[in-house]
Amino acid sequence: MTRFLPHSAPVPAAFTRPNAPDVEGAMRTFLLGLGLAVGLGLASPVLAQSTGLQAFQSEDELKTWLADQAQQNPPPCDDPDPAMCLGPDEDVREIVVTGSRISAPQFASTSPVTAVTTAADSTGEASITNNQELGVDEGDIVKLRGNTLILLRRGRLFTADISEGGLRAVDHANAYPPGFPVDRGSWYDEMLVSGDWVVVIGYLYDGAVTGTQINRFRLNAEGRITFVDSHHIATDDYYSSTNYASRLLGDDLILYTPAYVRRRDPLADIPTLSRWAGKDQAEDERPLVTARDIYRAPESLGEPEAIHALTRCELTAPELICRSTAVIGPEARTFYASAGAGYLWLTGWRQSTDRGLPESVVYRLPFNEGRPRALQVHGAPADQFSLEEDADNNRLYALVFSNGHGDAMWNPWFVDGSAALLTLDLSRFGDGSGQARPQDYRQLPPLPENSGNGVRNRFVGRHLFYGAGVRNDQWQPAGGVLNIVWLDQGAVQTHVLDGSVVRIEPMGRDAFILTENDDGLSFRTYNLTPAGLRAQPGFSGAYLLEDAGQAEYRSHAFFYRPDPGSTDGEVGILGLPVFEQSSGNRYSDVDASVVFLRRLNDQLTELGELYSWSDAEDDHCQASCVDWYGDARPIFIGNRIFALLGYDLIEGQVRSGRIYSVRRVDLTPRLPTKD
Repeated sequence: MTRFLPHSAPVPAAFTRPNAPDVEGAMRTFLLGLGLAVGLGLASPVLAQSTGLQAFQSEDELKTWLADQAQQNPPPCDDPDPAMCLGPDEDVREIVVTGSRISAPQFASTSPVTAVTTAADSTGEASITNNQELGVDEGDIVKLRGNTLILLRRGRLFTADISEGGLRAVDHANAYPPGFPVDRGSWYDEMLVSGDWVVVIGYLYDGAVTGTQINRFRLNAEGRITFVDSHHIATDDYYSSTNYASRLLGDDLILYTPAYVRRRDPLADIPTLSRWAGKDQAEDERPLVTARDIYRAPESLGEPEAIHALTRCELTAPELICRSTAVIGPEARTFYASAGAGYLWLTGWRQSTDRGLPESVVYRLPFNEGRPRALQVHGAPADQFSLEEDADNNRLYALVFSNGHGDAMWNPWFVDGSAALLTLDLSRFGDGSGQARPQDYRQLPPLPENSGNGVRNRFVGRHLFYGAGVRNDQWQPAGGVLNIVWLDQGAVQTHVLDGSVVRIEPMGRDAFILTENDDGLSFRTYNLTPAGLRAQPGFSGAYLLEDAGQAEYRSHAFFYRPDPGSTDGEVGILGLPVFEQSSGNRYSDVDASVVFLRRLNDQLTELGELYSWSDAEDDHCQASCVDWYGDARPIFIGNRIFALLGYDLIEGQVRSGRIYSVRRVDLTPRLPTKD
């Protein structure tokens, strides 16, 4: 896993920015900065139609459209680094695999995040994953089934038994089919569990097949793993440094995949499902979509470059049953899943303007089999955490920026520019001819021109938080900025910090803010709800962990567990992987630990850290030999606390205000795993 360097901060002063009295003038200024005035003209836009999107009527119509797109010249490459621009015969997949351009980016996974009171997965059982939405589980590297922990690392599955207060290794198996010819281009990234079924999502760059792989396993009562079947979907890579391709709703797997229509044979990437039958046996291939399952807005903004599919599979069915719905549009995408629908925000580059500003379409694909709907919008979210569906009020909120490129690969780390809060009533979504109105955008403070390493953003209750770090003229860390937006009022607070904002999380009903600088990590709470002597929202409980940097940036690396009985989350424990700055940086081979802090009486106090004691050994890795999704997690199960650190699984116990290691198991495979 790529890692990266720190910044931090004590509590600063804040100031409130009221809404500008000249709404039309202020909005005109904002839209010009965002590049929206050109598209909207500040005239009355077309309202959304009540009908949904129209699909292609036949395969011939789809083929004709794809052929027309293939004959068009691609848009010019605007990357400031000419080396990042593809040549006419180059394929993005090759660049990632060979590392000739992007071997290990100078950024880590990421930061947005979630966790409210005791979160539950889609089965109603308490979740150990820091999911964005309650009831929507996300693919990760560690899951829980009863008293069995299941872990995914470096192409293998591991199980550990925690019953009767114990901790012992049970089983391990390859995360791919027996006899499957894996290589260094085989990646096994995400895992989900439903009952005694385990599914591993992977991506294959070359070899026997190319595309997304879905591998299913069963667990017995003792936690032993049995391979069931493997299926392949012909796609391009789903990888995002901040997002997750898979979700679980009940027993249904929801999977996002892209297919770029200008690369190779585009029809080969229209989703088909194949069951792996062995090296010398033909695969049973069947279509997941027909032309009538592929939708597009009638007036596409930006280049229609990719087919974006949401596939829904009955995970626990004896025979895997899947069906896809796809939309067609620009390549840059952001995928967000609420409990009721999947959203695809597609951002392209409008060729009719000389400013090269992003133009977008947001699609809503309901999970109840309803027809997809769309709306033309402007700007782009930073990542999935920029979006929030408010089902109670039938709204979608979106934090949008004038310079965003979707959440594929490391694009979220390059967001900048003007900012706005877009509020859309879901009834506005229709056949794609409608546009968001200027009054739907609320002007917000822009990101600093010298901001670095992307933006952190998160909706917490009825508030939106977003912030970033800033750099000096020598591009060294020089503090940070945090903006807090009240959704139901006009107020916006801007806090100038002396550290980069590297993580924002819900913590009970309040917000957790993590900043980082050369001194270490600063943990603090922003209280949103009145409690005790607290009269109004504000910071409290700042704690500086000296000489520390954040070792993992993905949202799943953090977890906050409220104490039993603390329904508002005012009392609880948080966990986060960290490392010592003085021992190296995230690119070097440094030892991480998981630090735990207690929240009580508006204060954060350190309980201590759990460390790995194991020396690095040859694990005979055959596939997925880079931890792109991280290798460290805090794990809370009832009143028990664990830390996953590489192959070490450690249990800690809090006594007299400190956490101590009481059990550990080393899962390192010392021989190649047999099929």
